[in-house]
Amino acid sequence: MQLRTRDRVIEKIRERGGAPAEVGILIDQFTRSNEEAREKVHGGPFPVHLEALRNLINNTARETAKSKRQLDIVSDCVDYGSFFDPDRHETIVNVLRGLSRADAHIRMLAVGPIKHITGSAEFEGMSHEERMGNPDFNTYVQQYVTHLRDEGKNSAFAVQLGKHAASPEELFLWVKAFAAPGERPIEDLTKSLQRAQEVVYDSTESLSTRKEDGDALLACLWSREYYFQGVLADMGIIIKRGGSASPPVSMWLTPQDAVYILNTAGTERRGTAFSISLIKDDDFRRDKLEVLRSIFDRLWSETPDLPSTPRSA
Repeated sequence: MQLRTRDRVIEKIRERGGAPAEVGILIDQFTRSNEEAREKVHGGPFPVHLEALRNLINNTARETAKSKRQLDIVSDCVDYGSFFDPDRHETIVNVLRGLSRADAHIRMLAVGPIKHITGSAEFEGMSHEERMGNPDFNTYVQQYVTHLRDEGKNSAFAVQLGKHAASPEELFLWVKAFAAPGERPIEDLTKSLQRAQEVVYDSTESLSTRKEDGDALLACLWSREYYFQGVLADMGIIIKRGGSASPPVSMWLTPQDAVYILNTAGTERRGTAFSISLIKDDDFRRDKLEVLRSIFDRLWSETPDLPSTPRSA
């Protein structure tokens, strides 16, 4: 069913309450017309479009009117891009810190169970062995480990990883609270965290295709996201987390601009970022921003407050 107007799309979003598959298809249908002329595609698939997010945040920080220094974020994790492009992700954290210091109002919504491979990436749903058999994924692993090593053994994250390896109860409770129902936990979280610590900071070896190394990578990524949740909370960012399914669209939304990424399987544009800006009075852009705002408001209202936000080390 083709939905051609803003009001009908918003009505369907409200009816379905943000159901990922159907809402994602609706957004895909709604945003196709005249895209080449009216919005910019940012560098193709994830994670190249992280640069568009950095630019959006920087532009928001420069706004002189406080009413325009607002940013709402929807994603399937709080550290979007930290594994696939840790250097660009670090710049995003830094510009978010600058935006928070500019007295901005920032809300972040992580929707769906915790996962270590974002829905924007092509490797979601693969086993560790399948991923490690892919040369591109191997490159991502190597650059990720190199980034952590360059941060140093005394970095705040390295200290936290060591604490988790010595006593994983805090991390275990966080994973248990936000994991998918019925998901098999890591058999020995302590051992997996210790293995991650060993590979990253105490040796020059790489992760293998063995199951225990897959668990070590997963444990490290869990610890890393938990760490960034604390970092962002320390900035004053309001964080909510919950939901049984990943969001149909990830978005970085201000009163006048947006970058959004379709996450729904079955559309060839999955993982590609688009941006829109109200640079002039344009009903097309205004309608699209209103659709995205409707999705955010619905998801935000349905998600409970974070029980206890961890503090960064």
